[in-house]
Amino acid sequence: MNPLHVAIGNILRSAELPNAEVILDKACGGDEHIRFYGKEPPGNKTRIVQVDAAIILNGEIKIVIEIEQSDLRPL
Repeated sequence: MNPLHVAIGNILRSAELPNAEVILDKACGGDEHIRFYGKEPPGNKTRIVQVDAAIILNGEIKIVIEIEQSDLRPL
């Protein structure tokens, strides 16, 4: 596992967030793959993104975290 991903996972896991659920991808020390899909049925053709962490607050995804460590800069 990547040290930065693990560090972010540890920070999120230890945060006291009332009414929130933290979901971590395997890269961050969790046991899930967090994928978002555009259309039904879910599959590789409809997958929009796979993220490193998500925070669910009151049953809704409120925060999505993707850690990018390449030399590519966003547009």
